[in-house]
Amino acid sequence: MLLERQTQLRQLEALLADTMQGRGRVAALSGEAGAGKTALVEAFVDRMGVDRVGVDRPVQGVILLRSACEDLSIPDPLGPLYDLAREAQWELPRAIDDRQGQRLPLFSDALDVFEAKGPSLLIIEDLHWADDATLDFVRFLGRRFANSHILLLVTARTDRSEGQMRVRRALGEIPAGNVMRIEVPLLSEAAVSSLAEQAGRDGGAIYRASAGNAFFVTELLAAEGDTALPASVRDAVLARAERLSPGARSMLDAVSVFPRRADAWALSGLCGIAGCRPARRMRQPGPARGFRRRLRFPARDRAPRHRDGADAKQTARVQSARTGSAAGKFGCRHSEAGASCGRGAEPGGRARACAARRARSLARRCASRRRRPLRGRLAVLRWPADGKPGGAA
Repeated sequence: MLLERQTQLRQLEALLADTMQGRGRVAALSGEAGAGKTALVEAFVDRMGVDRVGVDRPVQGVILLRSACEDLSIPDPLGPLYDLAREAQWELPRAIDDRQGQRLPLFSDALDVFEAKGPSLLIIEDLHWADDATLDFVRFLGRRFANSHILLLVTARTDRSEGQMRVRRALGEIPAGNVMRIEVPLLSEAAVSSLAEQAGRDGGAIYRASAGNAFFVTELLAAEGDTALPASVRDAVLARAERLSPGARSMLDAVSVFPRRADAWALSGLCGIAGCRPARRMRQPGPARGFRRRLRFPARDRAPRHRDGADAKQTARVQSARTGSAAGKFGCRHSEAGASCGRGAEPGGRARACAARRARSLARRCASRRRRPLRGRLAVLRWPADGKPGGAA
């Protein structure tokens, strides 16, 4: 069941209707990994009844030509164009030889071939993995088929990676009237609860564990029970973590021990140890930060600088107060009264010092045992021992 995607489907339908009238466009679906971009494309194809070349009776008279980019260590030039040529029954290798490898004449030939097929829907998925030649091809089409019967539908992630920035530059060079950007948002708590109710599961717990990521929601609902993390989710999270630099991975291991969110002062302290600084892309609903976003690391480690002594004193006072409020979280046994520090205790000087020492010690232990905290909580999904999904870490 596809929920909360009706607006995007209507936008795509309007673009395809314009294509049928000779107004070609580029539709760019963007969203974070697992948001459901491919599922939206599948639903659109099924809903509009487009068909592949060679089928006798396409419902809407629109030909579907589909391709995808791959996450290769060294991407092959024009990989998606080979897929499109195969779908269109066009001998691309011979065309490349005839054009002696010149791109512009080759792209012009491709446009003629696709236009000759009649109204066409070209799909290129995962454009963030595209090579430079493929991005050139997208630019070429986007600038030239305004009066054609071609709708180019591309999907790309919004993870602020180098590939995503290259896609943004490529789309930015296409005339604004020829491209429509369509955001694929995360699912709301109501949508997740609706899906969970049909599966007889706790919708609130599923939403807290997935934050509305369609891939996580689907895999958690498909799991046999609530006591084990699905292997597909584990592999997806660890695969992304493995791409981090050593410093970033150490920092991720350190912050993954916090339940769902950590106070900004604690994160700043951990960053001082690991030599990083939190990026603005991290979730920051208030005085605490969540850990579903990436961390940005400087080129070299350096101590934080203050504009003047007053700033330094103010920062010290704020961090000192917040350290005291967190004394109980780190198991501090000190307070002004000499009793154990609980969650609601009034902390004193010894409590603040104890909590600070425990936080620094915890960060160092996590950095030395790099993978253990991440495997326990997976940084994105926290799965406690009671078998119930926890919050997004």
